[in-house]
Amino acid sequence: MGGCSIDANGTTIGNETLAAAKDAGDVLLGSIGGPEWGTGALRPEQGLLKLRKRMGTYGDLRPYFFAFDSLVDASPFVIVRELTCGIYFEGVPDLKVERQLIDNAAMIMVKNYTGLNGVVVTSNLFGDIISDEPSIIPGRIGLLPSASLSGVPDVKDKCNGIYEPIYGG
Repeated sequence: MGGCSIDANGTTIGNETLAAAKDAGDVLLGSIGGPEWGTGALRPEQGLLKLRKRMGTYGDLRPYFFAFDSLVDASPFVIVRELTCGIYFEGVPDLKVERQLIDNAAMIMVKNYTGLNGVVVTSNLFGDIISDEPSIIPGRIGLLPSASLSGVPDVKDKCNGIYEPIYGG
């Protein structure tokens, strides 16, 4: 998948890989690219988009829980990002929602993200950008985990997931 697949097979992800991932139900994913694949018609992230679609993952959770003592006061919060459709978090009557323009939310996040009340729910386009903002706290994005899920995990129902323990996508 990604850059390795582009080099070996001329495609961002093969059909066999997609089928195996779907059959497994869960994927543990590491880095899929690098600067050598940053331009051109085939880019590593295109494979990730195909994988998300095949797995039926529609939401991405990126928690920001920092283990360092100096960062404890700045923790925790989470960004919930839709992956395959529009905002899906509408109409929850018991949930207090405060709307922000994305440029203002980015400014708040960089200045003092505890002002965002712990959870940010956003569309894919803006979530892709704003979920990288807190990477300045530990020093780089590669230290932030994420999980792309097809539903809410529980013991009764199957929930497909793509998990990136490091080097979040």
